[in-house]
Amino acid sequence: MTMTVPPKEAKSRAQRLADLIIPLIDAEIEASKPAKRSTRDQLIMRACRDVGASVDQLEQAKFGPGEIPARKALERSAKRLRTILERHSNARK
Repeated sequence: MTMTVPPKEAKSRAQRLADLIIPLIDAEIEASKPAKRSTRDQLIMRACRDVGASVDQLEQAKFGPGEIPARKALERSAKRLRTILERHSNARK
């Protein structure tokens, strides 16, 4: 059995329903957004990726003419990672 609702009352009901639903939808959207990483975390992760890339480069150049430059690049990226970790671990204390 269906019931007809006067247009004015229907609009009022729709508005009340919207007022209840919209905050729930907004909260769900906010919860589904990925959390922003801090600048510190971004620096550390970038340095870690650089070390990984340097390790890959060294593995590819092993026992070949490019081994020495690859080893030096790995050393530089590892030192940079160490510096970043030290800088940001001291900032926490």
